[in-house]
Amino acid sequence: MASATLTGILVHDVMTARPVAVSPTMTIRELAELLDANEISGVPVVDGQDRVIGVVSKTDLLHQWIRGSEVSDGGDYSGAGSFASSGSFIELLEDGIRANEIDRNTDKTIEEFMSVEPVTAHPDESLDVISRRMVNERVHRVIVVDQDSRLVGIVTTLDILDHISDSPKRVSQGKP
Repeated sequence: MASATLTGILVHDVMTARPVAVSPTMTIRELAELLDANEISGVPVVDGQDRVIGVVSKTDLLHQWIRGSEVSDGGDYSGAGSFASSGSFIELLEDGIRANEIDRNTDKTIEEFMSVEPVTAHPDESLDVISRRMVNERVHRVIVVDQDSRLVGIVTTLDILDHISDSPKRVSQGKP
């Protein structure tokens, strides 16, 4: 059953157009700095023709960091408990990791751990349909692509919540 506040709303009505995107050759350190600088939690990964080839998030970054640290000497450097309260994501990477491990882990590239099958949508799809897709796939973002899989935008859970929370105001103004 579709939510009354999402019925008739299309992806292009709520998406962020021209979102930050990254190359698969970007390093872990560069990604962490980019996510912090833009105050975002994930980004689409695109090839040289702006086609979406993956998605990467802070969660992926954290999992890669944990796996990389455990492999080094079997020690527990997870630091996951401090993730939510950390000041910056790059600080989280550096907390609890020895200097030589920082260099080893942060020089890896995104293509080594990105999700290669991102959940996607088209601009003319219904928001209630992609909201259900997000729940079913357990993701916080859907990458919006055109018919050639080129990046058009992104819809996040915050975009949807913003739309819902603003819904009475939109209705009174005659907007979808």
